Amino acid sequence: MFFLIFIFGLVIGSFINAAAYRFANDRPIFIDRSFCPKCKKQLAWWQLVPVLSFLMLRARCYYCGKPISVLYPIVELATGLSFLGFAYFNSALFKDTLLLAAGLLVIALLVFIALYDFKEYLILDISILAGVILSLFLAYLDDRLLLSVISGLGLMLIFGAIFLASKGKWIGFGDVKLAVFLGVLNGSLVAVSLILASYLGTFIGLGLILAKRGTLKTQMPFGTLLAFGSIVTLVFQGQIQDFLRQILLI
Repeated sequence: MFFLIFIFGLVIGSFINAAAYRFANDRPIFIDRSFCPKCKKQLAWWQLVPVLSFLMLRARCYYCGKPISVLYPIVELATGLSFLGFAYFNSALFKDTLLLAAGLLVIALLVFIALYDFKEYLILDISILAGVILSLFLAYLDDRLLLSVISGLGLMLIFGAIFLASKGKWIGFGDVKLAVFLGVLNGSLVAVSLILASYLGTFIGLGLILAKRGTLKTQMPFGTLLAFGSIVTLVFQGQIQDFLRQILLI
């Protein structure tokens, strides 16, 4: 079962790659055929196998020989591993198929937000709306609806204050709207997701500086970092809660 969930995640990751490109280029999401963005040649099915096609083609288009972005397999693997981790560390959810399916959908949406913000420096309103609806549904199923709503509104107010105080220099208004989604999703663990996002941003920033590919002023897509922190929090929510209980008892 876990292997099938991982494979399903790889397939969804492949779709997320295609959806991000199609949204950015105003193309149909579901009925459009995949093609090479460089030479526009339509791709055969064997060129669309998640991860494996990238390796078989040696990261180059079969038709024009132009490089294929490494983001494609990264997103596919990230989605597959996130699906696998969520199912494995929350195996009790197998007793509630609806809760499991909603959780996987939220992860897929977070991966899409992370990818789209990374590529376009933009968070789509439709993705935030879908995320809020799914997160409210998850909170309702998990009997924590009120706490999640309070968390979502609280995080939105905090981000809104930061946005106004900095006049949009520190975070964008898209991040303020994203805060509603992530606050509702993470509930009492929202601070954990923010800390994880902060650590990731620091780690990436230091890496760019050491590699001489960035400076302290290098802009990073905050939505991508927030989405990553929320995925990790969602996957390991049980372990994080147990750890926090032990800390509080001490």
